[in-house]
Amino acid sequence: MLKILPSIASADPLALRDEIAQIQSIGRLHLDIEDGNFIDNITFGLRTITAIAREFHGSLDAHLMTTKPECWLQPLAECGVSAICGHIEALPYPRQFLRHARSLGMKAGLAFNLKTGPTNLLPYKNDLDYVLVMTSEPDYGEQTFFECSFKRIEQFRNLLAPETELWCDGGICPGHLPQLRASGASVAVMGRAIFSDDNPKNRLDLLEREANNL
Repeated sequence: MLKILPSIASADPLALRDEIAQIQSIGRLHLDIEDGNFIDNITFGLRTITAIAREFHGSLDAHLMTTKPECWLQPLAECGVSAICGHIEALPYPRQFLRHARSLGMKAGLAFNLKTGPTNLLPYKNDLDYVLVMTSEPDYGEQTFFECSFKRIEQFRNLLAPETELWCDGGICPGHLPQLRASGASVAVMGRAIFSDDNPKNRLDLLEREANNL
């Protein structure tokens, strides 16, 4: 079963309260936190995240695209974030990050850019609740989905314990969803495909049904 997570970073920044209200009943929301250093873009800082957490009544998770992911753990735990992942490329000691996140009561994950091979997860396999596999790279236009991602997801899935979730994020279009599920992904993060619709909740429900042949 493939689950879709709506990324609030793709919502209208001038209408966040209204956008959140439209997807409130979904019960889950994804925070892409970009600091302008690890990648060029900046999404939002702690003040906005705190406001989102206060407004949204459901499960929040965070994807840290930042240079010092470990610095975000305590403040995001205090905001009520229930799952968090940092990029292995930005972490000098990934196990320390994972164990700290778990000690704060959050599910802990590692994110992998396209350049980073699946076997890099092996030293941390027993400390992971989930892995997030990037399926695109940041660029100056629309993010482009890399077709090699299907094979990469299969490779990650084969290295992980069955209970460890495998997430994917970046440039995902509706047409990619069935093959992502078949490759072993359990969660797909989608932004523009959800929030560009007049009814984001109905759009997400439809995409999940189509992805899972329901």
